[in-house]
Amino acid sequence: MVHFVQRTQFVFLIAAMALLVILPVGARADISTGIDGIYFTDSLTTTNSPKDTKIYYDFSFYLSLYNKSNVFFGATYIGYSSTDTDSSAVTTTWSAQDYGFSAKYYFGRQKAFSVAASYLISSTANYKLGTNTAEIWNGTGLQGKASYYPQIGENLSAGISLVYYNGTYTTSRSGATVTNVSKARTYIIPTISLVYNF
Repeated sequence: MVHFVQRTQFVFLIAAMALLVILPVGARADISTGIDGIYFTDSLTTTNSPKDTKIYYDFSFYLSLYNKSNVFFGATYIGYSSTDTDSSAVTTTWSAQDYGFSAKYYFGRQKAFSVAASYLISSTANYKLGTNTAEIWNGTGLQGKASYYPQIGENLSAGISLVYYNGTYTTSRSGATVTNVSKARTYIIPTISLVYNF
């Protein structure tokens, strides 16, 4: 399974780089890259002091098929982790990495607004509840993003985004045991966005 995932990642990266070679020079003029991220922590001072910490980030790379087009296609990589300690002092940890293909549409003055959608061909999550054995879940995911980032430089924009994510998992591995499952994780989270166009 590990070797299969590694091969899939390699094919994914090669395909993304091949787009730069295959597309004509004129089409490669419009390229957009971006990064989003947020760190969130919440704690309550009581006898058991429950605490919640979350970290989200994503990287994206887009190409426009036509010069001056508002429509871009590309790839996205997502990382998300959370640590939740409840009032009974039981800690649940979660970390996931996803990657897949995306489409993005810019609109508004100076293309300050955008909406994007991603189909994540690979989603791998590590889940651990208390002292139980950690489980590794594998599946796919979907991401939607609405953004506003006005220009702060000639090619640089910064702003905020609202991200919707849904991951669905079909296999779970715990030690050497692999089982078929039906699990999902969904969240909506605000992020800080930075975009560079060239």
